Amino acid sequence: MKKVSEDRLTNEQQRFLDRLKNYKAHGVRIIIDGLELPEIEWEKIFMLAENGPDGITQFYMSDYVTGDNGDIDEIRLDKFQIRLV
Repeated sequence: MKKVSEDRLTNEQQRFLDRLKNYKAHGVRIIIDGLELPEIEWEKIFMLAENGPDGITQFYMSDYVTGDNGDIDEIRLDKFQIRLV
């Protein structure tokens, strides 16, 4: 996976990655497409097609999974595709 340099990330994208890193530093598992990837690969969540030629848009949706005590145990980011008609 090719790394996106920080100067290519928008401020909002960089803030989102920084928040994920903060969660991870506090013991929250970060799961992307079912895997715990190294932080360097997290940028892939921003490298998706929007309004591709086939009318399909891809994006990642995040789910915050809590434990019995209500604390966040993991953040799951899964890829979705929709066809815009």
